Amino acid sequence: MKQGGWIRRYGCLSAVLVVLVGCSPEPEAPLARPVKLAYADLTGTAGLVQYVGTVWAKSESTPGFRVAGKVRQRLVDPGARVDKGQVLMRLDQADLVLALNSARANRDRAEAEWRLAEVELERFRDLRDKRFVSETEFDRALLAERRAHALIEQADSELSLARNRLAYTELVATGDGTVTEVFVDVGDVVEAGAPVARIALDGARDFVVDVPESQRNWVSASPASITLWALGERRFNASLRELGAAADPVTRTYRARFSIEADDADIEIGQTGVLRLTLPERGMAVAVPSAALIPRDEGHGVWVYDPEEGVMRSRGVEIVGVLNNDVLVTGLAPGEQYAVAGVHVISEGQPARPMALTSTGQ
Repeated sequence: MKQGGWIRRYGCLSAVLVVLVGCSPEPEAPLARPVKLAYADLTGTAGLVQYVGTVWAKSESTPGFRVAGKVRQRLVDPGARVDKGQVLMRLDQADLVLALNSARANRDRAEAEWRLAEVELERFRDLRDKRFVSETEFDRALLAERRAHALIEQADSELSLARNRLAYTELVATGDGTVTEVFVDVGDVVEAGAPVARIALDGARDFVVDVPESQRNWVSASPASITLWALGERRFNASLRELGAAADPVTRTYRARFSIEADDADIEIGQTGVLRLTLPERGMAVAVPSAALIPRDEGHGVWVYDPEEGVMRSRGVEIVGVLNNDVLVTGLAPGEQYAVAGVHVISEGQPARPMALTSTGQ
């Protein structure tokens, strides 16, 4: 085939490709996602937040044996009342009795050796006075007597230590209180110093609650009060005594202990109730459902609807309080529209079609 024929054939093929490319449809614009919106209304930020908690002792004791051994008797159960000095548990004493007998025998032997050294010293003293022995031999007898006396003191210490160890097989309560937990049972072998029980000591009472990380600042700056379900509508003032420095690895909450400012015999360990914090006024804010919040690198945010472009934009907000079931935030202007549902499927700049418009706030 001639060169001109190839040119004409490929020229026609190129023209067909140009026509096909020119006729391909343009990509469709993304469809607008239906989004449930709400209007932002301003409200005061003074609110009330509540935590469910439990009454606990301000002071606790976790006694443990001062010697290792096998538990022979357990004399208390969880919930039992104990008095100071009351025996809680006993260990098997067989080995420690043998150790005590050995210490007594060692002490008797040391005393016998010392008596013999004393007699020898007196004999050498008489011989020295009569010049039958030298001063060097007398000094050896004197040192032997002193060494024997030192062995008696050592044996006395070992005997006292053996007696103490035998006495340590009885574990006694260090104060009046209530046993809340028991960690061992009869037949268990325990190490020296290992806690075997927990006792809530009598005296002042705490109310213990778990606080989310985002609300840690509230508990230290807000007036608190407590109501116990067992005592009806009676209300007790409380003050923060201790706030945990590390979060629980499972719940990611912080343990807070509030001192109950009341000396009331009706407040018992284990009672449950509600801690109420009155949050301080911080100006005006918007009450939004907690489901409307989205995580951001710098904190929290919400999806705000841009009516001019018809798309969703993320907006950073600051949580400043709680009002009923809503979260009080700043960063939204009155009348702005924000998403209140399905926020986890919305993306930046996504076209939106409002489903419903409601009003939040008070």
